[in-house]
Amino acid sequence: MVVGVASASLAIVAALCIGRLITSWIDSFGDLGFSLHHEKNNVPTINSALADGRVIVTRIQSQKVAEIPDCEHASAYVFDIGTTRSFVMKLEDYDPESISDLWPNSDFELVRTHSGNLNLRVDCYGTSLQPEFVIEVGNRRPEILWEIQEGIIESDFETYLASLVLENKPLR
Repeated sequence: MVVGVASASLAIVAALCIGRLITSWIDSFGDLGFSLHHEKNNVPTINSALADGRVIVTRIQSQKVAEIPDCEHASAYVFDIGTTRSFVMKLEDYDPESISDLWPNSDFELVRTHSGNLNLRVDCYGTSLQPEFVIEVGNRRPEILWEIQEGIIESDFETYLASLVLENKPLR
């Protein structure tokens, strides 16, 4: 995984992405859950990000993924990123139009604003992955909806997934 802060030429990319995101929010009033919430609540963050002109890019490479469907408003995904680490992300935090048909992917970048940490898009570079595990609503602990936060988990893939399922349910 590579995390970096870029400036100069990426400032233009950030401005274009933020402009596209604002346009997408304005044009997609049919998706009230994403567009209206973000449009109304993120105006100061968007203005600050445009003034700052920097983005944070997090690159994830993995050959194993698990899906947690219906995790609040969209699926969450757990990626195996090493022997003792996993990466978790919720798709609800991203503009649905920025998600590729190749999702989940073996090699992708998450692009966020440096100022305000606003999620802009997901760029896919690898191949589509088939989830090895799908943790359905009836098989998982209900409180995981509030526990799952995007980021690196200091736990191996299967141990972390096992912590999400009910005691009497096997990990499949």
